[in-house]
Amino acid sequence: MTSLQHPLSPTFEGYVSSGMDALILFEASLSGRLNHSPRQIHDCERNYLIRSGNVFIYEMQASGIRHWKDGIFWTSDLVPDEEGFLVYYELESPSLLEKNARTTKEGEREQQSNSKPANWRPNNALSVPSAMVPNSTIVGDTPIEPRIASSYIKPHGLLKKTCSVSFQGIPHHLVSYYSVDDVTNGHLVTPTKDPNLRAVIPRSGLVIHKPSSLSPKCVKESSAAASARPGGAMTPNSRVHGSILH
Repeated sequence: MTSLQHPLSPTFEGYVSSGMDALILFEASLSGRLNHSPRQIHDCERNYLIRSGNVFIYEMQASGIRHWKDGIFWTSDLVPDEEGFLVYYELESPSLLEKNARTTKEGEREQQSNSKPANWRPNNALSVPSAMVPNSTIVGDTPIEPRIASSYIKPHGLLKKTCSVSFQGIPHHLVSYYSVDDVTNGHLVTPTKDPNLRAVIPRSGLVIHKPSSLSPKCVKESSAAASARPGGAMTPNSRVHGSILH
């Protein structure tokens, strides 16, 4: 029987707000209360599995998942938060980025044909600014809206939050998807408030791994692990590589 005949379901449906939320889900998965994802998501499953509220936990060796793939272009968070989460924000499609790039270049050529002040400099519309947004919405312990300002972040798009733990030397990874609207409107329950998980107490020694800081880049899963340009400036010819959850 093929893997397509075994439908894949999320480990949990809700919102991972805090480190304790994540540890409860890891513990519930280790103890058998919740299921680990046994395999990679197939392309034909992405439309209904990659959606707000779905949380997946997988163990790399047992599942054979080396890199989690969801077919979405993301911005990479620059620095993990205090609890070890990395948060990614959904980008507009590559075709739209290329269209914007062409429009920008045409606009710059038109501007150059006109008179300009001596200190005039063309705008670089391809750069993704890294300025922090001072009024980011925060629910629980982590921001649910982008901490970076970017014109290429998809309006009303998904956010992806990831973290990892190690149990008996084996890494386990969590990938969660959510939208700002679903969280702020209370549509998603957190593990700490889920009555079905009330009795779950994370075992001692179960600690979220805190990854080192990441360099700014745009990331997408791809069979060829090609690097994006550091600094966030992505051109239509830039190749991008997969987000690796270690």
